[in-house]
Amino acid sequence: MGLSVTIYRWILTFNRINTSFLLVIALQGCVKNPSALIYINQKAGRMEVLSAHEIRKYVYQRTGELLPIIEWKGKSQIDGDAIIVGSLSKLIKSTGYTLPEIEPDAFILKTLSSEEGKKLLIYGGSNIGTLYAAYYYAEQLGIGFYLEGDVIPDKQIPFVFPEFDVKRTPLFSIR
Repeated sequence: MGLSVTIYRWILTFNRINTSFLLVIALQGCVKNPSALIYINQKAGRMEVLSAHEIRKYVYQRTGELLPIIEWKGKSQIDGDAIIVGSLSKLIKSTGYTLPEIEPDAFILKTLSSEEGKKLLIYGGSNIGTLYAAYYYAEQLGIGFYLEGDVIPDKQIPFVFPEFDVKRTPLFSIR
């Protein structure tokens, strides 16, 4: 699928909790030539960082593509295909798209095309709105969210840069 993991590093952590052991296994890999990059603001809050990691996790689970997350510091231009998460979307002037004002829990997913590549803006009216947008994107990948847990289809799909023009506003102000 284009994913080329060159380095596997297994981190085993044992924690003693009431005579039981917790085994945590983390896989980290270096990716050559990813299909897209995920960008977040250098000063992103915890919810925006979580949103980026959730997008990365669900894209990986569905496609096998491990997209790198880049903290954008504002000095370089974002070239190539990119998923731009959260407040960083407001700061990107090069897209030529002006984000409309939206309610706190509302969100926008908008794909923009340019000579530098496609940009998917995943933006919420608040940090929690951005997280809702990330989960909406995961649902479009085929992920189901149920009381028993996440349902991820067994068959992997190839990564295709998404085309979105979505604006969602909650029906109720308190969820």
